[in-house]
Parts: sequence; C-alpha cells; structure tokens
Amino acid sequence: MTATLGCPTGEKMRRRAMRGAALGCAAAIALIAAGLASPTLFAQSLTEPPPAAEPRLRLVSEDTIRLGLLLAGGRHAAASEDIAAGVSLAIAEANERAGGRKIAVLREDASRQAGDTLEKAKRLIAAGADILIGPARPADVPAIRDLVDSERVPLVVPVPGARALAALKCSPFVLHLTPAEEQIAEPLGSWAGTRKNAKRIYLLAPDESPARETVAAFKKSFVAAGGEIVGEEYVSAPNPDFAPYLAKLRLMDADSVYALFQGEPAGLFARQIDAMGLAKRVAIFGPGLIAGLNPEKAAVTGAFDYTPSLDTPENRRFREAFSRLFVRLPTEHAARGYDAARAAIEALEVSEGRTGDRDALAATLARVWFMGPRGPIRADPRRPSMPERLYIVRAEEGSNGTTYEVLDRVNGNGVDLCGVTKSG
Repeated sequence: MTATLGCPTGEKMRRRAMRGAALGCAAAIALIAAGLASPTLFAQSLTEPPPAAEPRLRLVSEDTIRLGLLLAGGRHAAASEDIAAGVSLAIAEANERAGGRKIAVLREDASRQAGDTLEKAKRLIAAGADILIGPARPADVPAIRDLVDSERVPLVVPVPGARALAALKCSPFVLHLTPAEEQIAEPLGSWAGTRKNAKRIYLLAPDESPARETVAAFKKSFVAAGGEIVGEEYVSAPNPDFAPYLAKLRLMDADSVYALFQGEPAGLFARQIDAMGLAKRVAIFGPGLIAGLNPEKAAVTGAFDYTPSLDTPENRRFREAFSRLFVRLPTEHAARGYDAARAAIEALEVSEGRTGDRDALAATLARVWFMGPRGPIRADPRRPSMPERLYIVRAEEGSNGTTYEVLDRVNGNGVDLCGVTKSG
C-alpha cells in the first residue's frame, strides 16, 4: 500500500520532531517559528540514523497534487530519511500548496530485493503520482529512467548518478539535481594530489561498476596532479572486514587512502582504521562524510556540493529552519531533497498547478531556476546541477560532535550525462 505522510499535531508532533522524524505538514512552520530547540550550528552530535517517519494513510482528493517519494532502506535508510526531511521542510514552507492546489506526499521505500525499486515506482505511478523524487540508490536510476520515460512522469533525481549508468539513454523526464560521482571524484583527486601529506595513496572501494568509474576519475586526476597510486583494491562483501586491506596499506607505506564507502561500511572502516593505529597517521579521503555514519575517530576529507557550514543567506535560513525542526544539522542529502521539492513546487507554480500535460510539466521543470541552500539550482535532463560549486570539506569528530571545515572551493568537470563532455 502506498503511504501518505500525515500531519501530527500538538505534543505528538513535538516528540516526533525531537526524534528527528521527517514531517510533511504546514504545521511545521509553527514549530520553526516557536524555536523548539537551540541547535549548535557547525556541529552535529547525532551518531545514529534518524528513525523512519510514521506515515498515516489518508484519502487524497482528486484535486490534490501527488508528489511520489521513492526511497530505500538498508544502508540507504539514513540518506533516505534525510531526503524525506528536506522534502517535508520545502513543502511545509509552501504551506503544502503549489499552483493553488494541495500537495500530498506518497512515499515508498524499496527493499534490497532485485527489482523492488522498479515495482515501488510503478506503485507510485499507479497511485497517481504527478512528479517523482528519487531514487535513493544511484544504481536504480537506469531502470527507473525507462519507466518514467514510457509513462511520461517527471522524475527529479536527488542523488549522484554515475555517468556510466545514466549515459545509456537520456530522457526529458529525468532531471538531475546533484553532480555525478565522477564530477565529485575528479576535482577531489586533483586537490588531494597537491597535498604534501598525500603523495602515495591507496585506493579502496566497493566492487561495483559505479564505484570503479568513480575511482578511475579520482585516480586519473590524482596522478596528473603529481600523486602516486601504491595500491587499488575492491571489496565485494556488503559488510566487509577491512583489516586485511589496511594491513596492505601499511605494508605499501601509503601516506593516504581514498575509501569510497558510505553508511555502515564507512563506519566500520573508520573504526578499524582507528583500531590499527592508522587514523592519525594516514590522510583519509572519501565521500559520505556527512550522510550516514560520520567518521568516529578519523578525520576525513571529501568534495561536496553542500556542507552545513556554507555561509550564504539561503543556507543560513535553511540550516536554521531544519535544525529547529529536526534538532540536528542538515546533511547534503537533506539539502538535495529540499532542492528537489523546491524545484517541483516552483514548476507547479509556473504551470499554475496543471499536471495533465506531462511533457509541458517536464519542460517547465527543466527551466526552473532558484537559489537554494547549495547555491543556484536548475534541474537538467542532460547535466547534473551545479558542477561548478563543489567544496573540499574536512569532517572530524570532537567533544561537541562532528565539525565540518570548508578547506577550499573547486570547479567540477561539467560532465554531460548524455555522453558529451562540455566545459564547466
């Protein structure tokens, strides 16, 4: 059954907000205005993924715009909840309306079973979703692309899509809001290759095609910047033992490691590299510093399209609203979910709430432009949003939680997802 996020009130809403659940209701504005909490900005003490929202089923009228939220569980659960939280905040700020019509969020979470994401997407479309936001797993983009293209339902993708997957076929109904993994890895490699503490690097990643493509982009730019690759390993198990690989890292006299892991594997990697006494001796580079499990006793540096410490009017407002509502700092996934919902709302406002002509709605989405917490946002069926705005961020665990320090700003490589490379 497709779930519609209901709107809790009173003490129940306060308790749920304190637990960090994702709410989708206009009443959240009152909670923000009331100043529920006094968040500590630039630091995050949450060490476990937020609990899933508690959806309530309700009837959706025919005049209601249906926004389908396609997420996932497992190691993508934390990122999914953050995307949902960002979406709910954007809808709350719009008073749950766009183009003069009410907005209802229909959410489906895919399991790890093969093909389940596609089935959940079909259920959302069958339930009348006018626009989809998702999926939570980049590897699911190609299958969902074919479905939304044939059904002519706009899909806004809030996660990085690997070029090797997305470049198979492009569709005017699939709009990307996040830089591809290669766009993030390539400038990070160039930046890391110029560091004095990262001349001999060891590469470690999941044994997956998108991860190999990402490592290749990092490796190419790292070597071009003067660095040396001393080892390259791919891990096949979903919950691997990193000890043998870290032993190789030590034997090869590496001074740095590029570890391409997120979620629980990233947390396990952080614990094991600390247990082997390498956390303070080896410079660590990789993604997922903010989403999922934060580094526990190891400082990690990565490239991002968002960090909560960005000092812009749009991000300060977003960070304050999100922190008061969810009692934690927003992650990059929360900012992406927020921007995805904002893009949908802006397009619906321009189209005056008309969703019957899906071709026109998709074209309107591709023309929408606004300033979000990550910077200028424009959904694009060919290129990811904002390749020119990437930040080198160092995340480190301290006594007051995890701190995020912006070390530098770099340019992306302007990858065209339809297979044509353009300048950034």
